[in-house]
Amino acid sequence: MSLALNSFSIALFVAAILSATVALVSYYRRKVYGAKTLFLLFTGLTIWSIAYGIETLSPDLEWHKFWTYVQFIPIPYTAVLWLIFAIQYTQQQKTPSHKVLALLFIIPTLTVVMAWTNDLHSLMWASMQMTTLNNVALLQVEFGDYFRFHTIYSYAAVFGGVFLFLRYAIVNGRAYREQAMTMLATVIVFIIGNGLYILDLLPFKGLDITPFSFTISSIILSYGLFRYHVLDLMPIANEIILQNIGDGVLVVDSEKRIVFINPAFEHIAGLLPETSIGAPVEEVFFNWPNIFEMPEENKEIETKINFGDDEHYLQVEISPIRHRDILQGCIYVIHDITERATHEEKMRLFMESRDKIHENFVFLALDNTNSTILDVNSAFTLATGFAPEEAIGKSIISLNLISVETRALLNRLLRTSPGIFDMPISVRSKKRQEQEWTISITNLSIAETSFKVWVAKPNSQDIPTRHRI
Repeated sequence: MSLALNSFSIALFVAAILSATVALVSYYRRKVYGAKTLFLLFTGLTIWSIAYGIETLSPDLEWHKFWTYVQFIPIPYTAVLWLIFAIQYTQQQKTPSHKVLALLFIIPTLTVVMAWTNDLHSLMWASMQMTTLNNVALLQVEFGDYFRFHTIYSYAAVFGGVFLFLRYAIVNGRAYREQAMTMLATVIVFIIGNGLYILDLLPFKGLDITPFSFTISSIILSYGLFRYHVLDLMPIANEIILQNIGDGVLVVDSEKRIVFINPAFEHIAGLLPETSIGAPVEEVFFNWPNIFEMPEENKEIETKINFGDDEHYLQVEISPIRHRDILQGCIYVIHDITERATHEEKMRLFMESRDKIHENFVFLALDNTNSTILDVNSAFTLATGFAPEEAIGKSIISLNLISVETRALLNRLLRTSPGIFDMPISVRSKKRQEQEWTISITNLSIAETSFKVWVAKPNSQDIPTRHRI
């Protein structure tokens, strides 16, 4: 059996190269949602073109039948892959599960089986015979009943994808609209080529021009890949963004019914996933403070709420939703500021404790990590002679306030007890004068800063028993 290269086979191999190029680009961007599906789609088109090109190399009928069967390994799946890509591109927040999408492949798989067993039932092709066009041998077929069913199923999938892209092109911004129009142009060329062949509207018989249309489709899509950044600038649905941000987001309609709530808000409120959609917000959050109002303008409030035994501080940003000056609903963005509020409360208590200390008592706050002085009071200056600017930022050792031995003793005691109370120590003033202090030391932590608070009384005055912060 002789094989002869001809103009048709060359054109088909060129179409295969272009389709393979798109497949490789899609594979390179495979981490982008939907790119793997596009890779599989154009890999199938590549196999289709190569197999058809090989088929036209010989005039033998059995040769043509075999390579037609080979083509029908990828052909039945192309329409379904196109539909899945359209769903992934335009319906990201509503993409069905893999199990549901797998159902779409039942008919294509059956079609592959029917193609390879056609000699037993002739339901795919009722007859196959050879014809020629420009001295090239081609296979002329008469379609069977199952082939017509497969065609209806495939076109339903194709037009389903067209509908999704068309709707997406209408409602989205320019960048994504241009991407969608590129995909539509790509598939329209395919539909025209395949439709003319299926409906027998071509002036010549036997030649399926569908694979030839891949050349134009691949050029259009390649242009879209580099001009409009298809697969680089894939749209991310707003709902996906809201689902994944860390702050709680709640959206209600004008009747105060919940229309959207993200997992972060459900977690804060202790709700089961997707159980509150459609319910009145005041019924779902009946034990919350009255924050679900609908103000005329953007508003920000802070509130406190108890979740079980835990007390949480929340910052709520309230934004009304308007369309043509009519209030349509409201967006509530919840920030859990418990850590910040706790920090502020501890700092307030710390400052109050400092201010309540009698003026005759010395006050120091030391950083636990490096023992540098964070704060002192006026009694410290009177007792030691060090002004606040001379002491703050320095260590008690660098100021020579206490000896290394005394510091080691204090550290050893603090490692085994929560604090030190009414302990006499020797302290040196700025002028190197020895003083006897009775000190109490307590550990305190605010946010991520841990420090020691010293309250001391020079022994020349009366001191209260077990003075504590």
